[in-house]
Amino acid sequence: MCQLISDNGSNPDPAVLYNANTGKGKSNVVVDLHYYNLNPSIFNNMSLQENINYLYATRKTQINTLNAANGPLVFIGEWVNEFGRGKWSQKDYQKYGSAQLDVYASASFG
Repeated sequence: MCQLISDNGSNPDPAVLYNANTGKGKSNVVVDLHYYNLNPSIFNNMSLQENINYLYATRKTQINTLNAANGPLVFIGEWVNEFGRGKWSQKDYQKYGSAQLDVYASASFG
């Protein structure tokens, strides 16, 4: 199962897909989440640190909540090392990418 997670006007919650009868009596189910901080307008004016804070406050919380729900495994199947709008340095991208790796490593399936 796969759901694109980004702010397309509704800021979808991965729990909606996760709770869509995916884990009740079924085995071998993995929910594949895709996270982006590039195109959604809510990220346009965020600084590097605000984007990193969003990863830890929102994405990590979502992943931890799904992991604890005793349902399907959680896999972060796609993400990009791009964020918001602006000109970022190589060091900024490294810092942001490192934060993503840290947050997404908490997924229960990879």
